[in-house]
Amino acid sequence: MSKIFDLIQEMQVYYRHRAAEYDASMGYEQPERVAQLSGVIDRLRRLVAGKKVLEIACGPCFWTPRLSKLC
Repeated sequence: MSKIFDLIQEMQVYYRHRAAEYDASMGYEQPERVAQLSGVIDRLRRLVAGKKVLEIACGPCFWTPRLSKLC
């Protein structure tokens, strides 16, 4: 069990350090990027309408508030 715990901790450290780089590389904070994705956002909204969706490992949490009426 200790090896699994060590691996989980190692992964948490890795992704904590990569988070800012990942977020910046995706450009989700830039209005022009959001505009580029508007068609994808609209299509996904239609696909998940009326359904329950579980989002795991959501990264910068860009998609959840755009697809959910609860956020």
